[in-house]
Amino acid sequence: MHAVLRKIYYVVIAFVARALTPIRFRSYFRNNAVRKLQIGAGPTRTPGWLISDIEPPSLGVGYLDATRRYPFADASFDYIHSEHMIEHVPWRGGLAMLQECHRVLKPGGRIRIATPDLKVLLDLYYPDRETPTSIRYIRWITDRLIPGAPAGYNPIFVINNAVRSWGHQFFYDGDLLMQTLRSAGFTDIVRMAPGQSDDPSLRGIEMHGVNIGDEEINAFETMVYEARRAI
Repeated sequence: MHAVLRKIYYVVIAFVARALTPIRFRSYFRNNAVRKLQIGAGPTRTPGWLISDIEPPSLGVGYLDATRRYPFADASFDYIHSEHMIEHVPWRGGLAMLQECHRVLKPGGRIRIATPDLKVLLDLYYPDRETPTSIRYIRWITDRLIPGAPAGYNPIFVINNAVRSWGHQFFYDGDLLMQTLRSAGFTDIVRMAPGQSDDPSLRGIEMHGVNIGDEEINAFETMVYEARRAI
């Protein structure tokens, strides 16, 4: 019964949040000279950012379908950030998302994308690529997320869990994410470590490690890329 009530609660919250979204968006633009859009925020609330999600979990989050045209004029934002979201849509949806991000960024504006690195996951399969962190990662994922997995911590279960769970639809490696960013029009594409940036507005904004309760695990599986809309 409690699960049913909780589901109804979140459905109502999402409905009301969606209805309030135009007001929230207008208020943000009115009150912020430097404008920052966070896409697919989930439980994360980054101060000073316009928080959006396709399923708003609270009234403080605006509704936004990242794969469709955004309700913003061209060159509306100085920064865009999305963490562990782009892997939840198909590749064409991810490209559409990045194209819209490019459109609504101001010339010179920057985007920061954090997502699991497919190469890291596939390397788990090969014993000669084993490291102390990869061993810990396999054990951490298995113990917490794969109940009933056979003894022995088989990486195949970890890889399957990653590509099939949480609504994941498409994983990138670094080369493909850079190629997709370029296809969307971005330049000056650089890889960063989670939490690190030469721009203070983009430094320390990843929260996935906090949300899962382990920064080392997040740093192991996550790649981060920054790019710029050309001036």
